[in-house]
Amino acid sequence: MRRNRINAGDRVHGRSAGVLAGLIHCASCNSAMTHSVSSQRRQAKRYRYYVCSKASKRGRKTCPRPSLPAEEVERFIVAQLQSLTIDEDLLSETCNRVLQSVDDRHRDLGKERSTLVAAVHQTEKAIDALSTPADDHDRDVARLQSLATLTDQHRRDCQRLDAVNEQLQVIDTASPDRVAILRAVKDIETLWDHLTIGERSRLMSLLIERIEHDPVEGNLSITLSPAGLQSLSTGTPNSNPNAAE
Repeated sequence: MRRNRINAGDRVHGRSAGVLAGLIHCASCNSAMTHSVSSQRRQAKRYRYYVCSKASKRGRKTCPRPSLPAEEVERFIVAQLQSLTIDEDLLSETCNRVLQSVDDRHRDLGKERSTLVAAVHQTEKAIDALSTPADDHDRDVARLQSLATLTDQHRRDCQRLDAVNEQLQVIDTASPDRVAILRAVKDIETLWDHLTIGERSRLMSLLIERIEHDPVEGNLSITLSPAGLQSLSTGTPNSNPNAAE
């Protein structure tokens, strides 16, 4: 995961969809809670919240508790998942899926490497063919333009080939075994700190089907995905209800 950080949704350019986006809902207003970021003018620190969509559109007074601190909620959800006892059959299936995913990734990278090697070879031949100056000015200008284009393409293909070779080497030398996978799955809290934003979002989507926030009772009800796990209900993390005001 550390080697494969550049994924869609993993980079944050001033904003983030939030790792619980699409999962957390306000039970009182029957509406989704969207991720929001705010900052104080005098401080560089940014504050993240999950905000009731109804409250955002119709005013904060329409919801008993229009916002929740995102960092606290996310950590709280992870802590609840950590406390679950995961079925051994599910653990075994998870291991098999991870190992299969590694094999699939290795195969795809191998195919891409073969394609890149062929492309680099063809480009080098074309560059060699264009190395001799043309007889007239116009043809030589066209030759130089083509040569510049091919050289740039050759550079990009070589850079990508180096990256692919590096990823293949990582897979060949540091692929996780079943023990490592089981340890990571069971220790979600430790795993969480090593995941990117995109990876955290994908993990939550895999494990959780829906989160209901009851602003009146102050509860979070977590419905786990239908993967052999049961639904559970627990209290909202202790935080200042006016923190987002």
